[in-house]
Amino acid sequence: ASYTLRHATRGSWTAAFTAYTGNDTLGSLPAVRGWSMRDHWALLGEHLQVDREYFTSVSAENDDRLGWAARGKWNNDRAAVIVTHFDNRSDALEHGELFDWYTCFDIVGADYAIGDWTLAAEYGWGVTDIIVENVGRFRSDLRAGYVLLSRRVANGRGTFRADTFGVNDHRQHAFTAAYFWSPTGGKLRAGVEAIFAGDERKIAIEMRYHFAK
Repeated sequence: ASYTLRHATRGSWTAAFTAYTGNDTLGSLPAVRGWSMRDHWALLGEHLQVDREYFTSVSAENDDRLGWAARGKWNNDRAAVIVTHFDNRSDALEHGELFDWYTCFDIVGADYAIGDWTLAAEYGWGVTDIIVENVGRFRSDLRAGYVLLSRRVANGRGTFRADTFGVNDHRQHAFTAAYFWSPTGGKLRAGVEAIFAGDERKIAIEMRYHFAK
């Protein structure tokens, strides 16, 4: 459900509420393995390995509890600010090879565009918990954010992005530089992207051609 209030000169206000099932194991990967920059697309029903014993899933529903999220947004012709609160209401208990993680997270994001330039930033923080039988409850503090600067250049767009992410007291940083180009007509798209994250170095070259009219 959502509600929108508009003002002709001061922009628009939008509020939305979502209730959902699934996502009971959200929080396991950053808490156990740490944050990572990957290009894996997780599928509904897929089980991804967390450690030698447990897995995670983007669609697992183990405790029959509804999760919820609330969002508020303000925007005008140049800028937007979005605030989100997310709570998966997981029971934080073991369910076979899946371990539910109770995850509660807040996100604040904003972007501003003027001429050929776009500036965007987003930051999220929260906690994720598990309850180990006969041992107790364990909590991890999660943090992640980025700042992005992008500019249209010669039928393309160049972008630089700086990321920070962490679990408890462990912090990491990453930097991404990319340029994607498309000639007039838009059927061809080519680009290069370089990512530097800790000791990792990744360079990707992309070229796509759209045959459809």
